Amino acid sequence: WIRNHVWFWLAVECLLLISIRFGTRWWERTTDQLAKDSVTWMRGGHGEELVASYLSKLPNTWRVFHNVKILDQCDLDHVLIGPGGVFCISTKTYRGTYTVGPDGRYFLNDEETEHIRQAIWLTMQLRDRMKAILGEKMPWIQAVLIAPISYIAFNTIQDHVWVLHEGNLR
Repeated sequence: WIRNHVWFWLAVECLLLISIRFGTRWWERTTDQLAKDSVTWMRGGHGEELVASYLSKLPNTWRVFHNVKILDQCDLDHVLIGPGGVFCISTKTYRGTYTVGPDGRYFLNDEETEHIRQAIWLTMQLRDRMKAILGEKMPWIQAVLIAPISYIAFNTIQDHVWVLHEGNLR
C-alpha cells in the first residue's frame, strides 16, 4: 500500500514541513516579543535604580520610599518626604524627546503619551490615601516625572508636574 500511495506520503511530508515552518515563525515572533519586553523591563528597572541612587544621596532629613504599592497593578516608583515637601516620583526610561503640542498634548518621539497625566493620577492616588490618614492637614504633594535618558523639549514645570531629565536631578 505504501509503495502504491507515494503521493500520500509526499502530501504528509509537505504538511509536516509547512507546519514546522509556520511553527518556527510563530516561535520566533513569540521569543522576539519576549526579548523586547524583557529589555523594556530591564531598562525601566535600571532607570528606577538610577533615580534611587540620586535620592539615596540626600541628607538624613529626607525619607525615600521605593515601589509603594498603591493599587493591585500599580505602584509609585518613589515617594520622597522631607523639609522641601512631599514628592511623588514616576520614572520613565524611554529614549527620545518629550514635546508638548500647541493644544497641550504631550508627545514622546512624535507619538502622544500619557506619561505626564499618569504622574498626576498617581499623585492624586497618593493624596487620597494620605488624606484618609491625615485628614485635612495635608501637605502639598508635588508630582514629578523623571525621564533620565530622554530629552525634555519644554519648560520643566507642566500642568503641576515637574518633568526632569537626569541632568536636573542634582
